[in-house]
Amino acid sequence: MSERWKVVIVGGGFGGLSAARHLNSNLVDVTLIDRRNYYLFQPLLYQVATGSLSPGEIASPLRSVLSRQKNTRVWLGTVVDVDADSKRVFLADGTIVSYDSLIVAAGSQTSYFGHNEWQEWAAGLKSIEEATTIRHKILYAFEVAERISDPEQRRAWLTFVVVGAGPTGVELSGAIAEIARQTLKDDFRSIKPEEAQIILLDGAPRERSRPAVPEQTAAGALPDAECSSPAHPRPNPQTAQRRYQSCAHLFRACEDVPSPLRPATQAGEVLSASYPFQSPRRS
Repeated sequence: MSERWKVVIVGGGFGGLSAARHLNSNLVDVTLIDRRNYYLFQPLLYQVATGSLSPGEIASPLRSVLSRQKNTRVWLGTVVDVDADSKRVFLADGTIVSYDSLIVAAGSQTSYFGHNEWQEWAAGLKSIEEATTIRHKILYAFEVAERISDPEQRRAWLTFVVVGAGPTGVELSGAIAEIARQTLKDDFRSIKPEEAQIILLDGAPRERSRPAVPEQTAAGALPDAECSSPAHPRPNPQTAQRRYQSCAHLFRACEDVPSPLRPATQAGEVLSASYPFQSPRRS
């Protein structure tokens, strides 16, 4: 009897897990390899970042998810190279895995456009670790602002900048506004959390960003968020660029950020921003 067809899947996210489930057959042996042994539902990461959900509520062990699929095994490992000619996958610990068919579903990572030093200041939102980092930044900002008497410094600590006006950026901005205006409203004595400023930046024209921002959101659900677009810049050259002072609250919620900062025109529009950024500095 001939050996069963060997399929190696790199990545246990949406694509990798879907491929593994569709290969539930006694004709193939499936090996799924991922750096983490759990499946992460990324669309809800923003809720972990804002404290609405715990990490365990959006993560499921891959072995449990595929436990009834007897032709599939899960390996914890980091793929560092693939030799397509010899059909082999190389792991960081030196393990070599042979395959007949290879499916690469390794996902994506946040792009900083060659400025990886921004990562210290602008956390991405693609992992539980990044989500908990953002949650710490958000809550810590209110705690620091409570103890600061200088109004300018306090304002900086209560300014949150989100880069990327896609679904994740819009959801994150709305969740921060909800924390400020509802969750923490009565918890502080020296500050008014509802006065926090949330700035949503995007490089796409407003027409392209608008579908992610429903009219009711643009009009009133996010009154604390400023927004605009490169397609609708202000005519005054003195206001063609704006710098936002924010104490380490720059969050990356997108892959691409194209042309220079434009000013906000009115509440509910999407702000445009892109390189050259200057690395934020501590106050």
